Amino acid sequence: EGGGGEGGGGEGGGGSGAGPFVGLLDIFGFEDFESNSLEQLLINFSNEHLQAIFNSIIFSAAQAEAEAEGVPPPQFDAEAVSNVSTIALFSAPHSGLFALLNEECVFPKGTDESFVAKLHAANKEHSRLSVLQPEGSAFRVAHYAGSVKYQAR
Repeated sequence: EGGGGEGGGGEGGGGSGAGPFVGLLDIFGFEDFESNSLEQLLINFSNEHLQAIFNSIIFSAAQAEAEAEGVPPPQFDAEAVSNVSTIALFSAPHSGLFALLNEECVFPKGTDESFVAKLHAANKEHSRLSVLQPEGSAFRVAHYAGSVKYQAR
């Protein structure tokens, strides 16, 4: 049995001689483990984007349906279901988590602790971020599905 590489017969890869292959990914697999690293952060960030798209489609469809039926659109707190601020925390051009992580990776003496310190300094007023002080390399993000503690190590 082959390993992972191109044409290999590894798990989930089809492999040579295999017929058509369909891979499925649980896109709403938002999880919070005891220790969450970059991999889980990326999964949860992707789920934030998917949730934003879902919200946009569902709420637009509900409003269009209400208008088509001549019913006043339902009142709801759009800010309460919006996760735009969480997405911005990750992807803002200069102060976002990804921009700061990229900067820290090319900085000659960058550390986990200095990355988290820069993240906190750039976003200290952000309601979706909290830095866990005794653990200088850990921070918490309030996602749409719940709050998750990430380790910068």
